[in-house]
Parts: sequence; structure tokens; C-alpha cells
Amino acid sequence: MLYHFRQSWMALRANLTAGLATLTTMTVTLTMLALVTLVALNLENIVRTIERDVQITAFLEATKTPAQAEALSEAVLMALQDKTKFPVLDSAKFVRKEEAYANLAIDFKSLADATSLVENPLSDRVVIKLISPTNLVSTAAEVKAIVGVKEVEYGSDFAQKVINAISSVRLFGIGLEVLLLVNSLFNILNTIRVAMYARRDEINVMRLIGATRGFIRLPYVLEGVGLGLLASLFTLVIVYPAYTSAVGQLRTLVPFLALIEDNLTVLQVLALITLLGVSLGLLGSLWATNRYLREVE
Repeated sequence: MLYHFRQSWMALRANLTAGLATLTTMTVTLTMLALVTLVALNLENIVRTIERDVQITAFLEATKTPAQAEALSEAVLMALQDKTKFPVLDSAKFVRKEEAYANLAIDFKSLADATSLVENPLSDRVVIKLISPTNLVSTAAEVKAIVGVKEVEYGSDFAQKVINAISSVRLFGIGLEVLLLVNSLFNILNTIRVAMYARRDEINVMRLIGATRGFIRLPYVLEGVGLGLLASLFTLVIVYPAYTSAVGQLRTLVPFLALIEDNLTVLQVLALITLLGVSLGLLGSLWATNRYLREVE
């Protein structure tokens, strides 16, 4: 085995320029793959958060007394218990207009004292959360048909636009990953073929004295695996601190984004990238050595 490692190192030194070019290309490729994968996971997490937070607000007809408002809300809540019409209903909560105004004043401090000047313009409402947003439009239509409901509001258009945009970005990322993988595979293929061509006389001698295909191929397979492993380690050193720093800055700038901050998840992604890098080196070198030996036989 030491012989094969020595031969692999000699082949890499003899084609140092090609080896460094392949190492650089693979490092860039795996770095981009890791970043695209992490971005895709974050987008998936954001989509799940948006879907989970989608809700319907049913504004109730105006009433003259608190007792009438309570009775109307109870009637609406009772109607929402119909599972045939509302199969994806998760919860429904009555919110009085005074509570709604107080919640609004938390976000807009200037409204805190406005009730002493003008009448509360908000309506009593029922806030409805769904198990799944798949039937959001039809559920909203059923809610609006309930007696006592004046109007409904839900973020269907906004949520759908965000989900569609994220899906497009995800598809673009998948296409980019495929192109990068193919590019890395062919770079390894060319590097190994150049190394074998440079040592073609030695390989011919080995074949004449009865060396097996596996014995001849092993140094070049080790070279390909070594390049893949080294590129993966460089990727780990680049991506982990870059990602944690970027997430920290985004958390400060956009605190409401549902970003992945779990170090274990990031390390799992980088472990998969490392496995992918080694696999690329193995497959590329096996392919290259197999093709070369078939051509000379």
C-alpha cells in the first residue's frame, strides 16, 4: 500500500499544475454546493414557517353591546366547529376590538393614547389558524358565508408569491448543483487521464510483466480520492465560519426570518459534502483509469 501512496504522490507532483487546478475547481464547486444546500434548507424552513403562520381573520358585524358581541362570536365559533366545511381548522379565537387595538398599539406606539381622542375604528374578529394552507381560499370563502361575518382577510396572495419565488430559487439551486457536480467530475477525469498519459511507458511495462488492472489503477484512484478529500476539508474551513457569520448578521438585520442556526445541521451538511467530494474523486478516477486502460489494451 505504501508503494501505491508513493506512486500517487509522484503522479500528483509530476502534474502539479493540473492537480492544483482540479483541487481549486473542486473546492469552489463543493463550497458553492454547500452554500446552495444551506440556502435551500433555510428557504425550506422559511416556507414551513410561512405555511404554519397563515391564518384567516374574520371581521364580525358591528354590535351595540358587549353581550351582543359575545353572543355573535359564540355563534361564529360554533359554526366553525363543522368539520365537513372546515376540515383543516386548527384553532379559532375571538378577539375583541379593544384587544386588537391594544395589540396594534404595541407595534405603533403613537396609537397608544389615540382612543382618548377618537372612537376605536377596529372590529371584533375571530382569528382562525389552519392545519395546512392547501385549502386556504375555499376555507376563507366558507368563513365569509357564516352569518355575522362581515369580511375576511388572509395573506393568500402574499404567501403564495413568496412560496412560488422560493420554489423557483430552489429549482435554480438544484440545476446549479447538477452543473457543478458534472464539471467537477470531468475535471478529475481529465487530471487522472493526463497523469496516466504522462506515465504511459511505465504503465506499459507494468502491463507487460503481468500487473493487474487493479494494481495499475490504485495509485490514480488514491490521487482522485485524495483530491476530493482535500477539497472537502478546504470547503469545511471556508463554509462553516462564513455561514455562522452570515446568519449572525442576518439575525441582527432581519430578526423575524426563520433561519437555521443549529450547528449540528450545518455540520451534517458539511459531512455530506465531504462524502460527496470523496465520492466524486473516486468515481472520476475509476472512470478515467478504466477508459485509459481500455484504450491501450
